[in-house]
Amino acid sequence: MKKSLDAKSRRDKSKVNGMLRERWDNLSKDDKEIWKKWEVWDSKRYKRDVVVFQKRPTNLTQGVNETHDADLKKRKKDNSSAADSKSIFQIPKKKRSIR
Repeated sequence: MKKSLDAKSRRDKSKVNGMLRERWDNLSKDDKEIWKKWEVWDSKRYKRDVVVFQKRPTNLTQGVNETHDADLKKRKKDNSSAADSKSIFQIPKKKRSIR
């Protein structure tokens, strides 16, 4: 969308929504099915994340912040820019269909 519109037109919600609607309507049934599967996957992920969030102890935030601060200090010391793979809450990767 960004490449097809100038900055002023990108702010026009009705124009952007109209273009998106047109693109959606022009998708094949197979392509729409892929997007609908992703929608179901994302809905399940969201519900799982809400349950995990609601079940956490209220004092967990302090422990997470302390752990995060320690990790930041360690990363600065190691001068490493790799992502932390030991995150407490990991979001599953979206599966792409093979075309």
